[in-house]
Amino acid sequence: METQFGNSMEMGYRCTELECVRMTSSYSPLLDAVEYYDYQFEAELDAENIYKGHPRPELDEAWTRVGKIHPLSMPEKHRAELNKTNSGIPYPKEQGGGIMVEIEVFHQLHCLNFLRKVIYADYYSRPENLPIEFEVTNKLFFNHVDHCIDYLRQVIMCEITWTLNGWVATFLPLIRSGELPLCILAGNISSSGSTSNKMPLQLEDMKFGDAEAYANTYATSFNTDPYSRASFADQTYDERVAGLIRRWPKNYCEAFNAYKKVVDTETGELVGWVKIGFQNTDINPDRFTPADAPEEIVINRPPPPEAPTAAPEGSGFSSRAARAQFRDLGNRPAIILKLIGTHPKAQRRGAGSLLMAWVTELADQEGLACWVTGSPMAVPLYKKFGFKVMEEITVDLPGSSDGETYTHTCMLREPKKPEATA
Repeated sequence: METQFGNSMEMGYRCTELECVRMTSSYSPLLDAVEYYDYQFEAELDAENIYKGHPRPELDEAWTRVGKIHPLSMPEKHRAELNKTNSGIPYPKEQGGGIMVEIEVFHQLHCLNFLRKVIYADYYSRPENLPIEFEVTNKLFFNHVDHCIDYLRQVIMCEITWTLNGWVATFLPLIRSGELPLCILAGNISSSGSTSNKMPLQLEDMKFGDAEAYANTYATSFNTDPYSRASFADQTYDERVAGLIRRWPKNYCEAFNAYKKVVDTETGELVGWVKIGFQNTDINPDRFTPADAPEEIVINRPPPPEAPTAAPEGSGFSSRAARAQFRDLGNRPAIILKLIGTHPKAQRRGAGSLLMAWVTELADQEGLACWVTGSPMAVPLYKKFGFKVMEEITVDLPGSSDGETYTHTCMLREPKKPEATA
């Protein structure tokens, strides 16, 4: 029963710098090589540096240094983790092989430099100063302009910096600190900090035909979790997806279980899901038997396991979690939160809250307790929906040779009683 959700610094959990960056970045083999330092932003209108001012040779040289796109050769082994299994320009073997890639920040700086040249078009339109980006048709030129404007808009709205600006009487902003931003996918953000145009996420029933989408979202969701990553270290991404698809018919049709999914209605992508199981309830199993499930699988599916009558023995995580569940629930009716996850690009967009709202509303309607073992990153979300910590189970990280550990948190939520009406 593994869980993975959007990440939070709340409730006492603090990640390391590298963990924070991994949580808020797409996968990159370069993350381990990144170094950090404190930086004081220069935001005053009259501040001077080598990147500001009218065009001149030394300014162009400075921008060229930071804004030149450098193609790199990436080893094939990283292709699957980038979810680019069917794309990429290969380097010839005689040049070392690999896939041609670029580092995103240089693309961003290239766009900013290009827009700077557009602003000073009088200078850069002269034959002696003409950049290659200007030597194109008008249509391509303005397509490039629009691309860069919108691309940088997306970067800014994703990598929102919540640092507070100080102001002086001349209305020149003075930024006093430069903290690493958390990447937040936001809608239309006003100057007052409010948001509108929320991301179009919708809760829907899972379908039998969602096998491939579910498997890819599952594998990607758990790829940032240290325990899950270590547990499946001997499998490639494609192998794990293939295994999930192979087991899907049995898991989807399993008795006394139910799935829900979250879909991005703009793209149609499955970006989140939850699987719950029912323990000792009088709920009709047909109520959650998927209507689109193959009949032969439903007929031949095994009955749900019987509730335990005694706490299991054993020192491994599964045995310890089972003992905690038996202690917290006994044989009383309950919902067991078995699996839940969101695709990294949908985290902190409300997908987790949509799923948990469905689970907890169902639990309250049926008068059922809810129980889960959660990852460190999921605990704040569960607390938000009324779960309480019952026990923390700390285990060695699978395959770790340096004593690295991981903590699973056993949590319980009691059903809320309906409010009395006048």
